[in-house]
Amino acid sequence: MIATALLACATLGTHSDLDALRLNQLQLRGTHNSYHQRPGLVLQASHDYQHPSLVDQLDLHGIRQFELDVHLSAEGSFEVFHLQKVDPRTSCATLAECLEECLEWSVCHPRHLPILFWLELKDNDDWEGSPYVSMAGRHAELERLVLDAWPIDRILTPDELRGEHDSLPVAIASDGWPTIAALRGRAIFALLERGDHRTEYIERSPNLAGRPFFVASADPTDASAAIYKIDNAQRDGALIRRLVAAGYLVGSNCDKAEATDEENAARLEATLAAGTHFLSSDFPVANEDGGYALDLGGYLARCNPITAPLDCIELQFPPLRVSASGDEVISPPDPESNPNEQAKR
Repeated sequence: MIATALLACATLGTHSDLDALRLNQLQLRGTHNSYHQRPGLVLQASHDYQHPSLVDQLDLHGIRQFELDVHLSAEGSFEVFHLQKVDPRTSCATLAECLEECLEWSVCHPRHLPILFWLELKDNDDWEGSPYVSMAGRHAELERLVLDAWPIDRILTPDELRGEHDSLPVAIASDGWPTIAALRGRAIFALLERGDHRTEYIERSPNLAGRPFFVASADPTDASAAIYKIDNAQRDGALIRRLVAAGYLVGSNCDKAEATDEENAARLEATLAAGTHFLSSDFPVANEDGGYALDLGGYLARCNPITAPLDCIELQFPPLRVSASGDEVISPPDPESNPNEQAKR
């Protein structure tokens, strides 16, 4: 698969000062329910949004975090969609398909900033007569599918982050997250689970030794704690800031389809100020009517206000539409639109 992809693209490599930064010193653009297509009949306002294809999100809109809802069919296929019947439309029907198209793009852009994939295991379809079944006891199958689709050397695993330490929190406190240079062209996979699936996944390996996925953390003292998903920065901003300052990664929903433009702008402002690393949006693309959209000043990343070094504000960040290398840097067209100039104020 990688060899085929390499034949389809040319690569350019340029050095970037971003390479010296660590992953937790940035804020990156992401999408909520990244596969989502607007249903033919919108029954709930929270379903009234639509994303470009995953590849277009990567290539044209600077998205570096995806959320994929995974359902297991009775036939054994891991499918990606939101809800049966009322909100089923998707841009990629199976997890394998979603990952394969993203990997092909990744190989064609080997210096892209790292991509975080949240995998949310949807067992709410496990009702009598449903064509979908529980994923309890099926995590190994999910791991095999992901590793068949995405080579392990292109994944940051818990083992790599932990190194010689006994737990992920100790490794983060001692060594920190890898640099951008070490993570270019790679992906991170995390289970967006806090209940039974999370408990089952870490039961035999509390520090995630030998496992390819991180898990959504619940307690910073857990040996598996590394990445959190905390969606409401307006309510939980203080908690997010404490976790970010301690070195953990945090993802948050920075807007909602059912909210007003003003409400979403306020939520985004709170999410940025709290230091959330991965901003998950229903609206990553500017609307023709000029309404709300996730914007980092026209760039696909910005300095994290909690963890970035002071000289980070002097950097120029990649634009949304990347070069073949994935890290083309251009001069800011307008200082007022540069997120780092905004950070100075």
